[in-house]
Amino acid sequence: MKANIKTSLYRKTAAAILLLLQNVIAKLTGNTFFPDPPHKPVALQAKADELIGAIGEATNGSKASKIHRNVVAKEAADMLRAVADYERMVANGDADMLATGGFELSRRPEPIDHLGIPGRVKAVATDKKGELEFRFGKVRGAYYYNVYVAYTDPAQPGVTWKLYATTTRARNTYDGFESFKAVWFSASAVGVNGEGLQSDAAMGRAA
Repeated sequence: MKANIKTSLYRKTAAAILLLLQNVIAKLTGNTFFPDPPHKPVALQAKADELIGAIGEATNGSKASKIHRNVVAKEAADMLRAVADYERMVANGDADMLATGGFELSRRPEPIDHLGIPGRVKAVATDKKGELEFRFGKVRGAYYYNVYVAYTDPAQPGVTWKLYATTTRARNTYDGFESFKAVWFSASAVGVNGEGLQSDAAMGRAA
């Protein structure tokens, strides 16, 4: 999986944007990985100096000075976004290169190579004749779930589980069951490496 960097500039205060800007300036200066950014370090430094002044004027200053600070901070943020996009393009997912550019690396999700088993399985009758609701706990990393049905007690030998449905939801209703006759449900998660183990059985009786 390719690496990436994050900016989250819309969440940052003017002071936080200034800190990031100063860090990017320091890391880009003389950086052979990123020799031709859309905004050179000297231009970034000029904007940093302007932002320092605007922040100082806005501290206990007028409403106009605060508006000016916010305008300068937005200009700095736009410059940083352009530089970040340039670094992403040049690095093409190379984490070692991206780590030198002054931005924080995005957290890379750990691959899920083992799916859990759906828990908290329950099959209950609804108000509708012949209908049952089957629900279970979601499994991290599941793309979808297989729902199985058995018409004999799984505790007994020779039970046959039939694939009844596939779903992306952990709560579903199914109809067409014989009233008051026991039916057993089970679910399994399906992910990048295939299907996991089936859950415990949940018995229900439709109204």
